[in-house]
Amino acid sequence: ATSVSVEVNRGAKLMAVGTADKPIVFTSKNKKPGDWMGVFLCGKATLVDPASGKRDGSYTQQTEIGDAQYGGNDDADGSGDLEFVEIAYAGARVNPTKEGNNLSLYAAGTGTVLKNLYLHDGADDNIEFFGGTANCSNVLVVNSEDDTFDWELGWKGTATNVVLIREAGFKDITNGSGMMEGDGGFSDLASTPTDHSNLSNPTFTNLSVGVYNANGTTADDAAKSYALRAGFTYRTGCKITINNAKVYWVAKAANPTHGLFKFNDATGPAL
Repeated sequence: ATSVSVEVNRGAKLMAVGTADKPIVFTSKNKKPGDWMGVFLCGKATLVDPASGKRDGSYTQQTEIGDAQYGGNDDADGSGDLEFVEIAYAGARVNPTKEGNNLSLYAAGTGTVLKNLYLHDGADDNIEFFGGTANCSNVLVVNSEDDTFDWELGWKGTATNVVLIREAGFKDITNGSGMMEGDGGFSDLASTPTDHSNLSNPTFTNLSVGVYNANGTTADDAAKSYALRAGFTYRTGCKITINNAKVYWVAKAANPTHGLFKFNDATGPAL
């Protein structure tokens, strides 16, 4: 599982343009979450330096898997074109701190096209933005063992027409899962910083969330059942704008441990 991935380095592009009738599919033979590592796009857009909390284009980092370099000073950088694409059953884990996602966007810039995506049954996050400025639209995300939609390191793109679903029959969960998780990428920032440009700051427009089963068992302790940590968790260094959203949490789905929205943790409050 940990030997199979699609990794696109800085300066390269993945051109995967399908149609509604003939989408391009990245999947596995066994069709089980964690069967492979996933699709990684590495770009040259800006990141927030976790040590300084600044975004000046000088900070780069290496991917969790494969040690590929990402980050830079080109927010208009493009890592490819993904349209009418399905990605499924990825997210294999090397160890507790190194795992893949169905789609990992490492410092992807605005030149990256992400439209009409179907991401489902991931063993970690289905989609995660590591900084950058990439935008996405028409995204259906179904069933994640960890967070359904995640970002950190200063992502400041847009997400339009996004549907997040956790189906009733999907029982796999990690301790700390949620439908959405946002981080700034730095550990210490005042709750009202003077320079908001360094924050993670995405804008979601038309967000629909359906939770039909919010509890399950984790691979770390198969005998213990967990509920979702929160519906939406936003941490220090994170600012977010959500326009036009609906959340449907059915009665038989366990309530999230920390409520629908959680705006702080040990590192401090979100903005």
